[in-house]
Amino acid sequence: MPVETIKMVGLRRDPSKPLGLTVELDEFKQLVVARILAGGVIDKQSMLHVGDVILEVNGTPVRTPDELQVEVSRAKENLTLKIGPNVDEEIKSGRYTVSGGQVKQNGIASLETGKKLTCYMRALFTYN
Repeated sequence: MPVETIKMVGLRRDPSKPLGLTVELDEFKQLVVARILAGGVIDKQSMLHVGDVILEVNGTPVRTPDELQVEVSRAKENLTLKIGPNVDEEIKSGRYTVSGGQVKQNGIASLETGKKLTCYMRALFTYN
């Protein structure tokens, strides 16, 4: 996934059943999907993958596994997850390097580690 990629994932679930997901904090303090359990909600819907970085749950930023658990338990049947770029995967692939606390592509700083990635979009339609 390119560093600039952000995606929104909508999940429908039964609140009485677990999502079937294990997360961990990586060396960049990202909340990364570590494992997807077979037969769980996440596995059945195939919307998340190992290595995806979870940034938000229903519009609320999450930075730790505990925060993720709290926000998921607050949600009822629908979850919207904001999935961000996995800096570690991009570095391992060789497309990006880390130098002086910055992630660089072709020698150009593209993302500072530990900084929030912001993306602005302009709607080209109205909701009327």
